[in-house]
Amino acid sequence: MRRCVRRWAGRWTAALLAASFVLTAQYLAPAQLLAATALNPLQSYLLLGALLLLGVAYAGAIRQRPEYDGRQRERPAQAIR
Repeated sequence: MRRCVRRWAGRWTAALLAASFVLTAQYLAPAQLLAATALNPLQSYLLLGALLLLGVAYAGAIRQRPEYDGRQRERPAQAIR
């Protein structure tokens, strides 16, 4: 699984997905303290997490995949029963 995630959208994929999960799945009460300050945009951490997830998914979608040459993969010989 780890190799698949790293190949999917680059080196930072697992860390970005974890950060996106934390931002979208958790209620961050300290962010409410920013409501009456100039740092009010930081209060929308849910939007930031969703945009982060969207960016990782988009990076995975546009990444070039190796071309398929039409040959079948070799299968290991099956044991005769």
